[in-house]
Amino acid sequence: MTEAIDIQNQESKNNNLDAFFSKNREDSPPRNSPTIPLDYNEIITLYENNPEYQFIMEQSKILQKPEHIEIFKIIDANGDDYTCNENGVFVALNKLKPETLTEITKFIQFCLVNKSQLIQDLNKRDAIREIMNCQNDDIKGFNKIFLLNDK
Repeated sequence: MTEAIDIQNQESKNNNLDAFFSKNREDSPPRNSPTIPLDYNEIITLYENNPEYQFIMEQSKILQKPEHIEIFKIIDANGDDYTCNENGVFVALNKLKPETLTEITKFIQFCLVNKSQLIQDLNKRDAIREIMNCQNDDIKGFNKIFLLNDK
């Protein structure tokens, strides 16, 4: 009975993303193809000329850790290749499937819209707090009289 619970607990730990990141293993698939010398100028040109790559790279710099984890979940769910080591998870954008890139772009846009709406909401709340906590004694007195008359 305890062995079944231990196995269940172990599976839960394996499913936990933080436990996944703490493993010291290489998750990239073995390469059976011959090594081809890379032309770095061609790779840089590819990234510079692709607005989707640029959008993902630039916007991912301002995202927080939970958002990066969600992007990783998208990549993993779509079965794309990545490399994992003690420094983190590494992904080659040019190796991702087009549908993965689209999902990541939509997710980043969703995050940006949410962040913008949150900032607007916080600004409105601050304005309301400022109105309610006015420092002028005359207005505070008016509020006290107003509240007393309501009772």
